[in-house]
Amino acid sequence: MEPNLQHVLKRLRIMVSDYAYRRQERNFDLFGINVCTVEYDHQTMLFSIFERQNNGTFIFDDIDLAAIEIYNQLVDFQLVF
Repeated sequence: MEPNLQHVLKRLRIMVSDYAYRRQERNFDLFGINVCTVEYDHQTMLFSIFERQNNGTFIFDDIDLAAIEIYNQLVDFQLVF
């Protein structure tokens, strides 16, 4: 499965529009392995991206920048897999 920026952005938009819970969480996997977990907080309107490979955390207030970071992590993971 190839990483696709449009699919990442679509999943993030769904998180923003889903008000079932204050915090929305999604996993982004590649080859059945979790690459990163994304959490969106409706109260703060921030995306938190938890990178599994380097145990890093990134916080974004812009959906496009969050999507690019997730996409880059997926591509980087694919190159080393």
